[in-house]
Amino acid sequence: MRITLVQAQAISSCTAILDEKNGESDIQIHDGVGTEFYSRYEGRPGDRVTILQGDRQGLAIAKDKYGKDWVKIELVESRVRGWVQRDYLREWECYTQGRRAEG
Repeated sequence: MRITLVQAQAISSCTAILDEKNGESDIQIHDGVGTEFYSRYEGRPGDRVTILQGDRQGLAIAKDKYGKDWVKIELVESRVRGWVQRDYLREWECYTQGRRAEG
């Protein structure tokens, strides 16, 4: 399976919160889509993130070679960017023309 990396730019309309999985206290933020990519940064459960925009007006979401969804995010506080597994995100909120839509 070929993995395509997506150029991403921050958008302010979609946010989420990092959530722990299996009692983990730190959430690895990877340089690419998958655990085989270097984890340069860590987030903490409860950290708010901005979901980054991919190409063609969509969000930067991609599947790894195992079929798991990954999302490119930016930590709101530190502006650190990277990829996290979709399972580590909760409370998605997207705002479109002043209206809130949860995902």
